[in-house]
Amino acid sequence: MDGGIAGQVLHGNLSEQRTWTEPIGETNVRDYVGGLGTCIKLASDLIPSGALSLYPESVFVPGVGALVGTDLPSSSRMYAVGKLPGSDTGGGCDAGGYIPLGPN
Repeated sequence: MDGGIAGQVLHGNLSEQRTWTEPIGETNVRDYVGGLGTCIKLASDLIPSGALSLYPESVFVPGVGALVGTDLPSSSRMYAVGKLPGSDTGGGCDAGGYIPLGPN
């Protein structure tokens, strides 16, 4: 798909050096609009309750919104959501600007 929601979530396990994809689900896309909302939902689903931030079972979720790569104002945001090492609470960060999507 050229731009927009591709319908897939890419998972990566650095310990096992493997990747795989899973469908994101229409409900997640509709109910958690935008890159940040989707990242927060995925992080809350994937991080086990009580997991500490620097333990292997704790993940971080990088992502972008559906409009990244367009010329729309404020649409080029990239997010990373997970547990913060200092407090073991949920948190995230974002960056903006031109985010290349690869060769066109």
